[in-house]
Amino acid sequence: CLVFAAPSVALAKDQSKDTIILVGGKSIKDVTVNGEAFAEVKYRAKSSSKTIEGKKILEIVHGKAPRPYKAGEGQRKGGQYEKAIAYYKRALKASGAKPWVKIYANFYLGECYRLGGKSEGAVSFYKKACADKAHLLYPRALIGLAQAQAATRSWSDAIKNLTKISEGRYGL
Repeated sequence: CLVFAAPSVALAKDQSKDTIILVGGKSIKDVTVNGEAFAEVKYRAKSSSKTIEGKKILEIVHGKAPRPYKAGEGQRKGGQYEKAIAYYKRALKASGAKPWVKIYANFYLGECYRLGGKSEGAVSFYKKACADKAHLLYPRALIGLAQAQAATRSWSDAIKNLTKISEGRYGL
């Protein structure tokens, strides 16, 4: 039995890059995201720097994500919200977690709590994800926060957050 190391090395290299998934399903692969704002996302593709409007982006898959975060992603996408919550919380506690990990993990913790039927637990995580008003996830976090607040009958708070979204700044 022969084992070659080259394929696994190539696979590891590909996994370290980011992928930008656009609205409509197309994706920009093998990039390094340098800045995520709703106004624009800055990234590097091969040897050139580029930007794209945040409203054109559906999702960013971070290749250099910590293991607990990646595990949380897999569990969340599989509908295993309780398991995902545990992994995302571990990702938040990991030493040296990059700032993007905190925003994304808090956002997806809110999503997991809300989709798992525990909207009261979702509110605090969505609020943490809303801390950076310029971030790419801010409008989605506001919508999730409003949905969680509506589910907990915090109607006036939900209306305030939906009004922020409906002002037109985010193209929604």
